[in-house]
Amino acid sequence: MPSETAPETGPPETGPPETGRMENALAAHRRAAGWTQQALADAAGVSRQTLIAVEAGRSVPSVALALRLAQALACPVEALFALTSGPETVDAVLGPPAGPGRAPVAGTRVVLGRVGGTLVAHPLGPQDPAASRISADGLLGAPRGPGLVAVELLRPRPAVETNLLLAGCAPALGLLAARLESLPGAGGGRVHWLDAGSDAALTHLLAGRVHAAGVHLVDPASGEYNLPELRCRLHGGAWDVHTVTRWEVGLLSAPGNPRGLRSVADLPAARGGVVAREPGSGAHRLMQTLLSAAGVPAKAVHFEAVPTLGHHAAARRVAEGRADACLAPRCYADAFGLDFVPVGEERFDLVVDAALASDPRWTRLLETLGSRAFRREVGSLAGHDPSSAATHLARLEVA
Repeated sequence: MPSETAPETGPPETGPPETGRMENALAAHRRAAGWTQQALADAAGVSRQTLIAVEAGRSVPSVALALRLAQALACPVEALFALTSGPETVDAVLGPPAGPGRAPVAGTRVVLGRVGGTLVAHPLGPQDPAASRISADGLLGAPRGPGLVAVELLRPRPAVETNLLLAGCAPALGLLAARLESLPGAGGGRVHWLDAGSDAALTHLLAGRVHAAGVHLVDPASGEYNLPELRCRLHGGAWDVHTVTRWEVGLLSAPGNPRGLRSVADLPAARGGVVAREPGSGAHRLMQTLLSAAGVPAKAVHFEAVPTLGHHAAARRVAEGRADACLAPRCYADAFGLDFVPVGEERFDLVVDAALASDPRWTRLLETLGSRAFRREVGSLAGHDPSSAATHLARLEVA
């Protein structure tokens, strides 16, 4: 049978997953047999829309239709349809945990989203400060095979499959996700923010684990943000780049700035330690660039041996007296009552596969990103300038 290109899902259902429901493996058997939806619908004597509804679980087939489908696919009816009890489960690819810690275990809360043709589950790490405020889509279950895990759904399947997943370190992404409680035409689908450094966010995007990645990566040679890195890292088609915000970045230190820090040139005096950030993160890249420009060898600075993930965790180490300084946006100095020495301004951009440009979910996200209310809220964060939010910077065509 010819390969299928048309979308397979129709309007999603609403309401929580049911117990005592009919589950079906129709779509899996159809794909395994090489049938398109239209071809199978013709063989069973129904419309493609009817077949879509049956595959999505929105319509229970009649006995006659079930028999015709089983006959066409050369399998028992019981292989296609079965009554089950208890929570609905799905198979998903396991994304990396949000934040440091042990590997996720059964019962770990996860958020879900379908990226391309793959359903992805991202664990909500217990050390992620935002995780406790996120309503999970499901609970992690047992492994189901190479790279797959079972997930017990806590929300309707059509809703979680239409979630959008954003990875990045900007708190503005959390505010954006909170404003998009539900997406148009997504039956309850939401936007989830996964707190990750720039390199990790790009890695997730290129691996098909998220829909969009947020980055703030300076090019040491030109001083330009993001576009030089993206031209090097992206591959396989067209990508859109939109600005989210600009922010003031600087050195955070204890109240009163006891080490007398005035610039990165003074960091060798921070004998109590400077928070190290994970290689590839925007903060790590900027720190190395600033030290090089100031003529300070990185080995002259007493960086902590173990990198800290995220601006929030870095600022917390300084606030708790575990380190003398870190490099982070100004808003984290305000949040923890720390002194702030400005060293520059960064631009935080969001990169997404251009194929999403016409998706109503993405259209709604960009409308919210550029809205007056969102800009006013982000502008209330210390050192943030969202005046160019939603600006389309570039469409990068890469081989």
